Amino acid sequence: MADRAASVDTFTQTTVPFRRERGVTMKHREPSLRCDCFVRFTPSQGRLSSINHPRRVSPTILGRTANRYNTEFMAGETLEGAKDGRTVRADQARSRRAGLILTSLEELLLSTPLRNLSVDEIAMSAGISRARFYRYYKSKYEALAALLHQTADEVHEVYELSDSWFVRPLEMRPLEAMKTTFERMGDVWQRYGAAVREAGDMWNAVPEVSQAWQQIISGLIDATTAAIERERERGVAPAGPEARVLAQGLVWQGERLLFVGLINAVDAMTNEELAEVGSVMWMRAIYLADDPEPA
Repeated sequence: MADRAASVDTFTQTTVPFRRERGVTMKHREPSLRCDCFVRFTPSQGRLSSINHPRRVSPTILGRTANRYNTEFMAGETLEGAKDGRTVRADQARSRRAGLILTSLEELLLSTPLRNLSVDEIAMSAGISRARFYRYYKSKYEALAALLHQTADEVHEVYELSDSWFVRPLEMRPLEAMKTTFERMGDVWQRYGAAVREAGDMWNAVPEVSQAWQQIISGLIDATTAAIERERERGVAPAGPEARVLAQGLVWQGERLLFVGLINAVDAMTNEELAEVGSVMWMRAIYLADDPEPA
């Protein structure tokens, strides 16, 4: 009994609709009747099964009902108040599998462009079936979009560090904060370089990638706009173009310079050169100076 319990993620009583089996299509079956039913989720199988039903109900109908609940349950929803530690573990397992898919995709992109990769290859690399891949992502492009959002999350973590230019302490000189932040951002972009390269290459052609990339860039512009406005309010940066317009120009300029470096274009700058040149361009555009006194 202990071993059986260990294999069950959640075991609860709920009320689900069933139809009497008449050997005809579902739309011609009699109206739903409601029955109490024990529902079990087995992680190793990745699906729900219904057991111990008090009435005689066709296994086919039981299976259809279990499958109907499966997608919602795997996404973290619970059945009639069944939220407990075991359900949390199911959510964690799902998160790990999704992360494994993204890790495998990232590794494959180091040597193969996304246009030449199939879902089968990504799934095989992740050690899962093609069908299981589609439980997490609708397409390889949606998986790339998720990987890009993961990259953006790490970039925003850099933004929020205590010595970042985006939250610059009053006593820290602007140039020091700017250069330190750019170096850290460069490390993140380089670490996810293959995914960022793919985004820069197809963001205007594939809807899933386009939406993700524009959301990411918009978030970077928002953060830059807020920092410019803060520096102006402090009296460190002078008035100039509208803050958001200036931020748009600086962020998109940096995006193109980064992309050129990732595709190893002729005369592309190194990560160190990007941090150095980028700092100078941002300082002069925002402060009209190389390194003004901190406020």
